[in-house]
Amino acid sequence: MPAKIRVAAIEVSHWHSLYDAAYLRLLAGMDDVQLVGLHDPDAVVVAERAAAVGAPPVFTDYRAMLEKTRPDFVVALGAHARMAETAQYLLDHGYPFMMEKPMGVRAAEVEAIAARAAATQAFVAVPLSQRYQPFVARARRMLDEGRFGPLSHLYFRLNRPTSARPARGGLRVGVAALEHRRTRHHRGRQHGAVRRQRWRVEDRRT
Repeated sequence: MPAKIRVAAIEVSHWHSLYDAAYLRLLAGMDDVQLVGLHDPDAVVVAERAAAVGAPPVFTDYRAMLEKTRPDFVVALGAHARMAETAQYLLDHGYPFMMEKPMGVRAAEVEAIAARAAATQAFVAVPLSQRYQPFVARARRMLDEGRFGPLSHLYFRLNRPTSARPARGGLRVGVAALEHRRTRHHRGRQHGAVRRQRWRVEDRRT
C-alpha cells in the first residue's frame, strides 16, 4: 500500500479548519492522508479541533510540531497579521504548504512570499477556488467576447454567515471590509467576492 501523505495544520482556530472549506474534515476523510499534527496557540481550541477529526497530536508551538512530525505538507491558517511570518518560516524550512488568503496584511509581505517561492521553486498555494467555478469562468468569457458592454456597476448578494457562525464567535463578514480604513489589522482587506469581481474585470478599465 502506498505511504500516506502526512499533513500538519497551523493555527486551527481559523473558521475554515472545520467549517465551510472544512480543511481538517476533508483531510481526515481522505484514505491516502494522515493528519500528523494540529497546532494552535490556544490549547483548548486545538484540543477541540483534534477531537472532531480523529484525535491527531496537538501542539501550541507550530515550530515544535514541524520539528517533531516532519510533515509532507502543511495547511497554514491563522491570524492575518501572523501569516507572512509563518509563510517565511515554512519557506525557510522547505515545507510545501497551502495558506489561506490574504497571506499578509501588506502588499510587500505577500510580494516577498511570492518572490521567495519563485526563487526557491517552492510549492505554495492559496485557495482562490471560486475563480474556477463555472459561473465565474462564464462571466470572464462573456467579458472577453464583449457581450456585456461597458461595466460600470456591480451588485452581489452575500448569504453569509451561516446560522451557527455567530454563536461560535464567527467573523463579521461585511463589517470587516467596511472597517479596513479604521483598523491596522483590516487595512487593505477586501472580501473575497470583491476580489473575485476585480479579477473578472482586470485589465479592462479604460
